[in-house]
Amino acid sequence: MTDTHEGNDQAGAPTLHRGQLADCPAPECQDRVAEQQNDTPEPTATVAGQSIALHLTNYPDIPNRWGPGHIRATGLRLDYGSLQTPDTRRATVTGLWIREDGEVTDEPLDRDYYAPTGDTSGWPDWIADLARKHTPNTAPFTPADTTTVVTVTSPTDPKAVGQQVVQALRRARRNGLGDL
Repeated sequence: MTDTHEGNDQAGAPTLHRGQLADCPAPECQDRVAEQQNDTPEPTATVAGQSIALHLTNYPDIPNRWGPGHIRATGLRLDYGSLQTPDTRRATVTGLWIREDGEVTDEPLDRDYYAPTGDTSGWPDWIADLARKHTPNTAPFTPADTTTVVTVTSPTDPKAVGQQVVQALRRARRNGLGDL
């Protein structure tokens, strides 16, 4: 049995070619071989989460969760989302330990606040306000943000055009763009 593959005759009409696709001298077959070799999806990186560090002055003290006294806030790190949980919010307040008698020490202390669903209502108001104020304004990636361009090499033959569009849609699906 002889190997065959789809191609076009010299007039551009669909036909079967004999032999392996990679060995076929027809230009459209060589184009398909080149496309298959270049069909590897491009590497992509999308933002899964962001962190913002803030220097603080004159904000209220917060209770020391692990002992006496409180924390004089001097810094705040806000984390927005992660790969597994995009709505997660985390705040880490850093500052100096203030003893119960009000004595300021040079001992560093921190406290974490966590909101797995993004609900910061359990946080001190000023921390929740800063988290809302500094929320990154980047939208997550969706496949609808991608445009697919189809180049038609045989515009005079409707059947060939249809085949080329179908091939382009198949490549788009393989590259993770879903049904366009």
